[in-house]
Amino acid sequence: RGEVGQALKARGYQIAVGSDSIIGWTSANNQSRIASNVAQDPLHLKHELLPDTRSEAALPLQTGDLVLGVLDVQSTKQDAFRTEDVEILQTLADELSAAIYNARLAQSSVSVAEHARLVSKVTAQLSGVLEIDEVLETAARSLHDALGQPDIIVKLVPPAGEEQLEKIASSSSPEDQARSDHGEQA
Repeated sequence: RGEVGQALKARGYQIAVGSDSIIGWTSANNQSRIASNVAQDPLHLKHELLPDTRSEAALPLQTGDLVLGVLDVQSTKQDAFRTEDVEILQTLADELSAAIYNARLAQSSVSVAEHARLVSKVTAQLSGVLEIDEVLETAARSLHDALGQPDIIVKLVPPAGEEQLEKIASSSSPEDQARSDHGEQA
């Protein structure tokens, strides 16, 4: 948070799970760690942007056994975190964990719904098509439209034991098709 938080974010600053740091320890052990005096905690990781840190509280952001991250609070005062403060931070960490987990579930649900919508759309466009060439062309065109890809190629491989007979369908944008028709390479 603040200028230091923005600078760390701009640098892409990260601390590895299990690293020799309070955050690393907290993430690896899924347990809170409070350093009332960071000078006496061998895991406190000094950082040039936070030279005045005197105490640190790290709480896991977790759901069940799954650690999502760590809430790390640093203070310029030694012994800054009283029992009540840690309880409030734990409540905040629990609420953050639930919000992060729910946001991830929502993103996953949207992705699954998009995939289902795509499959349903392609399936609907293919229903009633009986000729193999038309099935391949329709599939290529549908996938091109749905995925926005410049080129989609669908290749039919014959069943085992049958003669090698290739049927290929492709779909590209009308501009690419026109260039191809005039001998240009897309």
